[in-house]
Amino acid sequence: MRLRLRLLHLAIGTALSAGLAVPVAADDWYDPHQNPPTLPRSLQDWITPQGGKEMREMPEDNLVALENPPAFGWRSGQDRYSFEVLIARDGARYMQFVTQATAFRPDRPMEPGRYTWRVRRLDSYGRPLPDESSRVADPEGWSTPRVFEVRQNGIALSVPPVWDAFDRAKARKRPRSLPADPASGRFNPARLTQAQWQVFETVARRFVKEAPEADAFARRRSNGSRSALRQIMRRINDALAVATVHRQKAVRQQATKVALLYLDNLIGENPLGRTGHDGNDLLNIRLAKTVARAYDILKSDMDRQTQLRVRRHVEDRTQPAFDYFMLNDHGNLEQFALSSHGFQIMTHVLAIAALLSGDSDRARLWFRDSYPLISMIVTPWGGGDGGYSNGVNYGVWEFVNHVDSWDVIHNTTGFPYFDTAWVRNFAEFLTYFAPPGVAYAGFGDGGENLRPELWSEVARLYSERGRGAFADPLLESWQTHLEARTGTAVPLTNALLWPRLFSDHSDSPDRAQQLDAIPDAAIFPDIGWGVIHTDISDPERYSILFKSSQFGSFSHSHADQNAFTIMGRGHPLLLDSGYYDDYRSKHHDGWTRRTRAHNAITFDGGKGQPIDDPGAKGRLLGYWRCGGAVVMRGDASGAYGQGISRALRTLISLPGGRVLVADRMVADSARKWEWNFHAAEPLSNADQDFAVVQNGASRAAIQVLAGPELTLAQSKGFPFPAKTKNGIVPVDQFHAAFTSRQAAPSLDMLTLIDLDRDRRATDATARLTGNGRISFTVGRYTGSIDNGEVSLSIDGVAVDPSACAVPPPQQVAPQTVKLRLGGRK
Repeated sequence: MRLRLRLLHLAIGTALSAGLAVPVAADDWYDPHQNPPTLPRSLQDWITPQGGKEMREMPEDNLVALENPPAFGWRSGQDRYSFEVLIARDGARYMQFVTQATAFRPDRPMEPGRYTWRVRRLDSYGRPLPDESSRVADPEGWSTPRVFEVRQNGIALSVPPVWDAFDRAKARKRPRSLPADPASGRFNPARLTQAQWQVFETVARRFVKEAPEADAFARRRSNGSRSALRQIMRRINDALAVATVHRQKAVRQQATKVALLYLDNLIGENPLGRTGHDGNDLLNIRLAKTVARAYDILKSDMDRQTQLRVRRHVEDRTQPAFDYFMLNDHGNLEQFALSSHGFQIMTHVLAIAALLSGDSDRARLWFRDSYPLISMIVTPWGGGDGGYSNGVNYGVWEFVNHVDSWDVIHNTTGFPYFDTAWVRNFAEFLTYFAPPGVAYAGFGDGGENLRPELWSEVARLYSERGRGAFADPLLESWQTHLEARTGTAVPLTNALLWPRLFSDHSDSPDRAQQLDAIPDAAIFPDIGWGVIHTDISDPERYSILFKSSQFGSFSHSHADQNAFTIMGRGHPLLLDSGYYDDYRSKHHDGWTRRTRAHNAITFDGGKGQPIDDPGAKGRLLGYWRCGGAVVMRGDASGAYGQGISRALRTLISLPGGRVLVADRMVADSARKWEWNFHAAEPLSNADQDFAVVQNGASRAAIQVLAGPELTLAQSKGFPFPAKTKNGIVPVDQFHAAFTSRQAAPSLDMLTLIDLDRDRRATDATARLTGNGRISFTVGRYTGSIDNGEVSLSIDGVAVDPSACAVPPPQQVAPQTVKLRLGGRK
C-alpha cells in the first residue's frame, strides 16, 4: 500500500514541476501515518464498551479500512446471543447475515466505497432484542450505524472460512508445521535459501556439541524450573530442525532419537501442576506447542501408545487455556479483548489445534472457536497502523512470541499473517520509534530498555520474507550502527531461529523504502502516538515523541496521556522517568506509571490521571506538516477525572530545532497547575520560567513564553527507590516542575523548547488573548493557537493546512524539514 503511495507522490511531483494540472483521486492518497487522524462521532449504544477491557467495535466509526475485507467486531456482554449484521454501501443493502460469533470477516473483498454497518442481538427464538442503552432507543434493536470506507489501495486479504481452513490443516501432509513445496505438498529442505542454511548451520553445530550429553540431560527433571524447561524446549527444537533438514541420514536419525528423549522428558512433567495453566499460563502453552510440534514432526517415529500419551499431554495443557480465554465469563476474549496474555495464548492454541486436527476431537472445538477471533484480531493492543499501545518493548515481545505460531497457522491453513495490516505496518512502527540513535524505546513499561540486536533480527525476519519496505533500511542501518560501535556483526537471536529457518518468501515482495525518502514525522492514530525526527536517517538526530492514547493507562501503559519526550544525539533529554523494575512494584506503581513521572500536566501537588484504568483515555486530534512545520494535537480531557473538563496539548515543531508546547487545562475549581519535566542530569541556568537541560552533547533551553506567574521546583531521586534488575543498577534522575503561583480554574501556557541551545530566545514572544487563545512569534513564524487549533504564517504568508497537510516528500525543500545538527551531511 505504501509503495503505491510513493509512486503516486513521484508522479504528482513531476507533474507539478512541469506546471500540469493533476487530478487527485482520494483512493490513492490515504496513508494512516501521514493523514490527519479520523475522529469517530460520540456514539453510545449497546455495542459501546461498558468496561475498558471489552472488545472495541470494529471498524470504528469514520475509519478508513486498511484491509479488504475488513474485520467486524463488537462487545457481547456476559449473555450469549445470536447476532444479525447489516452492511450497507452508499445507502443500499450490501450484506446481511446471522452469526453466533462477535467477530467476523467477509470471505470476499468489498468494492471500494463508503459503507455503514450495524448489528443487533437475537434471542433464543431469533427475535430482535431492543436496544435500551442508546440515547435514541431503536425498537428493532439495531446499533447506531458506524461509517467506514474501503479504498482502492487497501491490503487485499484472502482469508479462508473456518471450516475450509480446518479441512486444509487436516489434509496437510506432515510435518504440516513447515512450509510445503507446491509440487509435492511436503516440506522440502532443498527450497531453503542460503540465509536459511546459514541459520541451520548455527543450529546444527550446537546440536552436535550437545548431543553426547542428551541422554543424561533428558533424564533430569526440571522440578518446575522455568529456565530448565526453556532449555529443554530449545534443545528439542534444535533436534527437530536437524532431524528434518540435515543432509546426512545418520545425523537425522541421531537427532530423531535425541528429540524423542527430550519429548519423553517434557511429557513427564505434570501438565496440571506448577507448570500448568493455573501455575504459569504462558509457560504452559509454550510447552504444549513444543510438544505438539514434536508430535507433528515425529509422529511416524512413535508407536501408537506414545502417540496417545503425547496427544493427551497436549490436550491436558491446552484445554484449561482454551476454557479460560474462550469460555470463562471472567476471561473470555470475545468479551474482554484487552488481555495482555490472552491473544498470545489463544494464537498458540489455534496453532496447536491445526497441528492436531484430525487426530484429536478437542482440536476441532479449539479451532472452531479460536480461528474466527484470532484471524481477525492479530493483537487487541493496536490497529492496522501497526502501532502497539503498550510500547515498543512489549510490542516486540508480542511479535517475537507470536511469529512462530503465525507461521504454523499459515503453513497449515493458508492464513497470511504477514499480509495483515498490523503485521506489515509494525515494521514501520519500529522504523519510526526504534531507529539507530534512539536513547529509549518509546512509552510504556520497559521503554528504557534498548534491544537493538533483537530489533535488527525482527527487521531481518521481515526482509527474508519479502516484507522489507521499511525493514530493509532499518536492518541495514542498525547493522552498520552496531558494527561501527562494537566491531562485530549482529548475532542471531535464539528466540527467532525457528521462524527464520522455516520462513516462506512472499511471491510479491515489497520494494524497500529509503530512510532519506520517508517523512521525518509520522503518527500512529489507533494508539495515539506521534513522532517528529529532525532527520530520521541520522543517528545524531533529535526526536520528539508524543502520546494521547485511547488505550488508557491499563496493562503496561502509563497514566501519560498528552505526555511527550525528547531525545537527542543518542541521549535522553526530556525523559519518561522511572524504571520498570517489576510489574506492580512499589517503584513501578508509586512512581513510573504516575502522571507526575512524565512530561505532562498535574495539579495540586502531583495529582494526575489514574493508573491501571482503561478509561483514562486520550485521543490524537490532529496532525499536519507544512512548510517545514509539524503540528500534533492531543485531547486528554477524559483521562484526568477529578473535575478536569479540558486537557488539550498542542506540539508545534518548527525548522531549526524549535518546539512549541501549548497547554489548555480547565477545571471545575481553582487548582495549582504543574508543568512537569524530567532529565538525566541536573538543570542549569534555572529561573522561575526558564531552564537548560543537558545530557552529553544533547541540550535544550526550556522557556515559558506565556502563562501564569510560575515558580520552578526541582528534586532528585524517587519516593520509592527502583530495584536492581538483570544486573542493571538504576541511577537517580532529576525532576522539575513549573508551578503556578496562584490557584486558578484554568491554565493557558505556551512553552518554547529550543534544541541544541542553552540560552533564552530573543526572537520569540507570545501573549494570552483570552478564552484559550495564544498568539506567538518565533523567528520567521507567527501564529495563534485557539483551544488547540493552530494558525501559522511564514514570513507573513499564511499556511493553509488543507492544501499541504500531507505533501509528498519530493515537494518539500529538504532544508526546511531536516535539522541536520550533526552526523550525516
